[in-house]
Amino acid sequence: MSTPPDINIVRQKIDRPIVLVGMMAAGKSRLGRELSKTLKLPFFDTDKRIEEEADRTIAGIFEAEGEQGFRDREARMIAHDLSGQPGARVVSTGGGAILRPESADLIFGKTISIWLRASVETIIERTSRRTDRPLLKNVDQAKVLREMAERRYPIYERATFAIDTDHGDSGITLDAILQKLNSL
Repeated sequence: MSTPPDINIVRQKIDRPIVLVGMMAAGKSRLGRELSKTLKLPFFDTDKRIEEEADRTIAGIFEAEGEQGFRDREARMIAHDLSGQPGARVVSTGGGAILRPESADLIFGKTISIWLRASVETIIERTSRRTDRPLLKNVDQAKVLREMAERRYPIYERATFAIDTDHGDSGITLDAILQKLNSL
């Protein structure tokens, strides 16, 4: 393993938002919190912010407004979080945030974007432990996740860089992210 970079030097290199993208259960929220703490930067979790604004859970939004209503809210939140004040911060997005072209263009054109890449098999295994994912309710989860990956992975590839998360060790992943940020 390589020597960890000097965090102060890494912070000096970051002049715009760092945005984490990837499939559900890839580790975006957890790693976003850890990265923001390590770099002493503000953290924005778009799903949590959408829940706070709507005063209901993501599942509740899906139930009341459908996926389209949720995606509308998500696109507005991403535009707000990425088009507002300039400067460094860490933003964790929902897995489908990149499906709206205007959101994808903001994420991949104006930020340091990091694809937290996990294999479909890993995502299937991780999501099997939870029952609160609206897109996986009452469906063949493995089939739906494979279809999502087929549609989304080519878009995620636009990211500034990709970090594999199949191993599930957030410390290793965080170190890899810091190394990549240091190389900017």
